[in-house]
Amino acid sequence: MRLWTVLVFSLLLIVACKNDRAATVAQKVATQQVTETVEMLPEVSRELYASLDRLRIRSDSSLNAKTVVTISERDTLLFLNQASVERLAMKLRGQYYYEPWLKVKHPKSKKVGWVYGGAVKYDSSVLKDSLRKSAPVMQQIYSDDLEWEGTVPTAWSTATISNAENFKIFLLNFKEMVRNDEVNKIADLIRFPIKNLENRQQFRDNYARIFSEPMKAAVRNQRLDRIFRNSGGASIGDGEIWFHQIGEAYKIVAINFKGRDDLKNELMLRLSNTYLPSNQEGQFSLKAFKIKEYLELTLNQKGLGGADRTQSLGKYTYESSQNGAHRFFQETQDSLKRSLLFREKEGLLELQVVGGGEPRLEDILFIVGN
Repeated sequence: MRLWTVLVFSLLLIVACKNDRAATVAQKVATQQVTETVEMLPEVSRELYASLDRLRIRSDSSLNAKTVVTISERDTLLFLNQASVERLAMKLRGQYYYEPWLKVKHPKSKKVGWVYGGAVKYDSSVLKDSLRKSAPVMQQIYSDDLEWEGTVPTAWSTATISNAENFKIFLLNFKEMVRNDEVNKIADLIRFPIKNLENRQQFRDNYARIFSEPMKAAVRNQRLDRIFRNSGGASIGDGEIWFHQIGEAYKIVAINFKGRDDLKNELMLRLSNTYLPSNQEGQFSLKAFKIKEYLELTLNQKGLGGADRTQSLGKYTYESSQNGAHRFFQETQDSLKRSLLFREKEGLLELQVVGGGEPRLEDILFIVGN
């Protein structure tokens, strides 16, 4: 077997077929294209048939190679016993493919070039199966590993997936989208609203936070024969991303990331502390604690004879954060408006009450007590 190595750039390209109404998405799976000679038995037919009209035969095994000849649907091609080892994941007419490039001859024009394997039909099922099984990842596409968790997986149909092979090849496309940070294409896959995100623009604005390095690693490391699924859909990693099939398309229906509410709750738990005056005698203190979606504040005063007095200063709603400063606001029952300003400085939390009532807490800076 002879091997020829050609270095090419990793590309994401779109194939245009005039009679193909569906969008065609293509992605390079590797940065190196390798072709190999395929050993053929004499009795195995080498005839292929174009399954697309205006199909381009190219000068090399690449979508950006020059067009040698454009052929019609059902035109006959002759396979010349050479195929690319690296595969291309591509969507044609609503179907996902993960196929090699094939070196062919077009008998009508006598032209020789390369055609994508997903764009042809095989006269010989033996040849088709041989080429399909030659790529290591194909074993994952056509099987489920029952040993990794010791149980028989839920049926794909239960997870809304009608064709497991098609879905797994779609995931190869998705892996490339995430690897290349193709935000708009990922946004196209999302069924909004999702968690706190209402639309594509909000997703784009929060993409870097959602697709953090751990999230990208979960996508990158997902084996195609170890996809967890249940009635909620099919998932990547430990439930980081969930997919449903909706019609003929695959959609992201859930992403396990920290949304606004999660971040707000984490912030309020961190701010829940006892705060003491920074430069006065500790005759009183402020205690902040989280109750559901609010931060409640109490004023604790030392009374005469050692009797302490506790006064509620009400519940506060989160407003905003900027440069380590966090604001909460409240309108009290006695119509006195108060707000809280927390600052994080040099590892300490500072709290200032703005507005409303005696003592004049707005004049006092509080810090976290011991």
